[in-house]
Amino acid sequence: MHYIVGTQIITNNRTIPKIRPGMTSQQLQSLSKGKSNNTSMLSKLKPGEKYTLTRIFKQDNDVVYTFIDTGGNRENLAFDSVKSAEKFISELRGEALPDYSYAYTSTD
Repeated sequence: MHYIVGTQIITNNRTIPKIRPGMTSQQLQSLSKGKSNNTSMLSKLKPGEKYTLTRIFKQDNDVVYTFIDTGGNRENLAFDSVKSAEKFISELRGEALPDYSYAYTSTD
């Protein structure tokens, strides 16, 4: 886990692109998925707002990340895995996630 409680994100001011006449099925599919396939998560957050990660917990088969905005409003985002949550956060922060897999494959 790379992102921990206290991590801050700022949503961008861009709105989600709208469907336009003449778009191909590939274009429509890319709009619906978004870069990290978490467009629905992003739509739960206010554009241009700063959020702080305050809690991470397991609920049923999801991993829930709780974010609080500067006004104190809480938003729970449920992801199917920690990896997908970290990808979502890294894209908002414009960061690349480190590859920790080497730690599990290297031997002494």
